[in-house]
Parts: sequence; C-alpha cells; structure tokens
Amino acid sequence: MNIYFEGITNYNMIMVNSITFRLADGRLICLDRDETEFRFNKDGTFAMQWNSVYVWDGNNEIYLTESDERLFNGAAIFRIDIEDEAPRDYQLIIKQWNI
Repeated sequence: MNIYFEGITNYNMIMVNSITFRLADGRLICLDRDETEFRFNKDGTFAMQWNSVYVWDGNNEIYLTESDERLFNGAAIFRIDIEDEAPRDYQLIIKQWNI
C-alpha cells in the first residue's frame, strides 16, 4: 500500500521518521515505509509518496495492502515524528493525504 501526502516545510528535505494516525475507532497506529519519494515545488510546498507502508509497533513490521485502505476511512494524522538528525528549526506540516 502507498500513501500520498502534500504539505509545506521550511527546508528542502524530507525528515519524517514515522507518522501516527488516529483511526475512526480511536486506535492509534504508527506507520512507516520502505521507500519515500518526494518533490519540492517553487512555492515551498512538497508532495511525498510512501511506498510499501507498514504498521510499526516498535518491534514488528506489519505490511499493509490495498484491502487495508478501509482502516483509514475517517482517520486523521495524530503525530508526525521527525528524524533525530533534523535541524532544530525543521518544520513539516501535512495539509492533505490520501491512499
């Protein structure tokens, strides 16, 4: 499964470690991926695609498939975890996302 994001950042790099979603039923799930594709636009916005997305529970990778897309109906981003190596003033805001 792939997830697509659009947003803004104050650097010309993507420094996202993982993203936690709150599902419609209230559960929190932490997502990570095998590969990130991105592009930056002249207006400071970015488009990012996560490929081979999986749920990360701290120990295991549980890969999601297209049949898992329904889990994200009514879901919202709860937290964006930035890489430890990111500059102190690094900011990234996701304006929209879809599967």
